[in-house]
Amino acid sequence: MIDALHTAIIDHLNAQLPSTVTVGAYPKLRRQVSVPAVFIEVQDVTPQDDKGTEQLTMSLRFAARCISGVVGADAGLSALTLAMDTALFIHQGRRFGQKVSPSKILTVDQDAFEQELLGYLVWRVEWSHEIELGESIWTDEGVTPSQIFLGITPEIGLPHVDDYIEVTDE
Repeated sequence: MIDALHTAIIDHLNAQLPSTVTVGAYPKLRRQVSVPAVFIEVQDVTPQDDKGTEQLTMSLRFAARCISGVVGADAGLSALTLAMDTALFIHQGRRFGQKVSPSKILTVDQDAFEQELLGYLVWRVEWSHEIELGESIWTDEGVTPSQIFLGITPEIGLPHVDDYIEVTDE
């Protein structure tokens, strides 16, 4: 599932950023990077509340490092523009055709601390998706109720049907 999500995000960004020389994941950086470039990776995985389905719900925090050029080579505005475009395309991709929650943009900021990218102007776009691992115990079979009634004990059962209160979402 995570491999498919990575591939879908990279494919989406490649289609949306045709002038970007490099779009990839988990790069092994060398001294030089062909720019402009966008590299994505998962930064953090956090368990979420149990939804009662026996699935493990995890929040994946992604980061895209947007590299436009060498510091001092008038790369400032182009790096910011690349980051904003990347954020927009991540937002528009929503689920990237995968069974995950819609993308949620968390931050867009300058990234001056990636040691392998010293000398380049880098902006980082962070976003998250929730995924559910495993199969749900709920099969979605049967009849979904259209009306729900509340009975308060001890006035419950057939003799007290008229005492029940209909529960609505209003």
